[in-house]
Amino acid sequence: MGQRARKQREKEIRKSDIIDAAQRLFLKKGFSETTMNDIAREAEFTKKTLYAYFRSKEEIFLSVHLRGLEKRWQLQQSTLMNVSTGYEMLYSLARGYYKFYTQYPEYLRLQMHWDMNGINFNLVGKEYSDEFVKMNQKAINTIIEAMKIGEKDGTLKHEDNKEFVISYFLYSMRSILNQIIVIRENISFEKKEEYFFYFVKYFLSALTPTQVL
Repeated sequence: MGQRARKQREKEIRKSDIIDAAQRLFLKKGFSETTMNDIAREAEFTKKTLYAYFRSKEEIFLSVHLRGLEKRWQLQQSTLMNVSTGYEMLYSLARGYYKFYTQYPEYLRLQMHWDMNGINFNLVGKEYSDEFVKMNQKAINTIIEAMKIGEKDGTLKHEDNKEFVISYFLYSMRSILNQIIVIRENISFEKKEEYFFYFVKYFLSALTPTQVL
């Protein structure tokens, strides 16, 4: 390995260490109560080193969020194998959603903070904001494609406002998951699964032509 490649690898390792440390603190103390000094101590770096990699706490939080989005996307993609109809695609994407957040509930906690509080993108570099838009659009495009396929194969009704439907679907799923995974974590796994997929089927029934039901 050449010197330049080694330095780049070391840089990526430090960056990953900072994200790991920040994630631990965000989960333990919350975003608002976590400071850049806290993250520097947790990562065992100086504050100056921290700012050499990230311009703000918001940028670090977005990096944590992007890591979760990438993992979720990969898992959801795997659930789309061996499905053909639009309805099956939407149901499989929901299955991937459920599987991801039951495996990684820490990302659900961070996602709910994001949903409720958002982030100040003025404090985030273009590289990170562009990556966030790219990741989000990739997921939205997949759902739009599923809906279009469903319209063609007859398993889903035509919807003019697909973006609205997608927002309702995603936010509703996260709210349900927050209830059964974070707030009511003593519920059995079987009950959580039953509760969640009853909702998914109920929601998708509104998108399904009457003759398919």
